[in-house]
Amino acid sequence: MLVQSWDLGTSANPNSDWSACTTWGFAQGAWWLLDVTRVRLDYPDLKQLVLRLGTQWRADIILVEQSMTGIPLIQDLMHLQRSSGAHRRNHTWQVRSYRPTLD
Repeated sequence: MLVQSWDLGTSANPNSDWSACTTWGFAQGAWWLLDVTRVRLDYPDLKQLVLRLGTQWRADIILVEQSMTGIPLIQDLMHLQRSSGAHRRNHTWQVRSYRPTLD
């Protein structure tokens, strides 16, 4: 199983919070951190990065923080998932939202 978790910033502005993705694999009864990506991007570029990394890693689940940027991203990913999987080379993932309890 492979899971990507996204904590999203709001823009490419150098003063904005970072957007961060951690990629985790589950094997031999344990979770392994496989990759960390940290960027400052505006929404269109961020969405493309989420799609690219999800495809590159063949993610089973993409977790997206419910935030100002996360809500439209969740909606866009779910729409893409329903409408066409062709851009993912026949690989589908589940999109799940989360609300952090501590941030």
